[in-house]
Amino acid sequence: FLHAGARGVEVHLYDLIRRPPQMPSKWSGANPGKSIVERFQLVWPSFALHMLVHSLVWSDVLEWETRHGRLDHIVKMRADAGWLGDAPVVGVDVDDSVALVKACASWGGLNDKMVLLPRRFADKWMDLLTAYYDDQTWVQHKCDQARTQRKLGYKNSEEFQLCVARLHHIPYKELGHELPVYDYYWWLRDEKGRKGCFPRNYAVVPRHTIMDGERYCWNVGQRS
Repeated sequence: FLHAGARGVEVHLYDLIRRPPQMPSKWSGANPGKSIVERFQLVWPSFALHMLVHSLVWSDVLEWETRHGRLDHIVKMRADAGWLGDAPVVGVDVDDSVALVKACASWGGLNDKMVLLPRRFADKWMDLLTAYYDDQTWVQHKCDQARTQRKLGYKNSEEFQLCVARLHHIPYKELGHELPVYDYYWWLRDEKGRKGCFPRNYAVVPRHTIMDGERYCWNVGQRS
């Protein structure tokens, strides 16, 4: 980041004392299939941790702003996101008035690998743990891409992020090559010296393009 021109880098570490309470669901939890609560669809035990991390990071950003001033835009990216090139300049290369997410595997919602976010939308977009316990998030009617069906709730973080955006009327756009970000599962060489791997559909590249490490990939999370 410093080599690319960042003025500074702060590293914050967190100790997990206990996992946040997981909302009940008849599809997940300690007794999958036995609960009668339909609060969620299928949700992994780590789902609440995903929300917690976002809210903790955002609280740190808010504290940083009290010392240095309010930011104009937020760039959020997960640890398993990699950049193929320089990030676009908001307001010049890409729209600066909406949340910009990657147009790749959306899993029924909005891909949460990264987002370029105007500051005025960031409080609601990033404070996911609060939204997690808010029934208004869950009751958002969610449509598929073709808007042919309606349903309540969400079953993953991508659908959850879409519900948050709709609840708070946050405009968004899904961009492909304009956001040169891709999924990267193995940053370092493994014990056999093989290079890292990522699925092609996350990188949004032409099918004929040969990408570094791709020959070692079959599917997400699977090595040859």
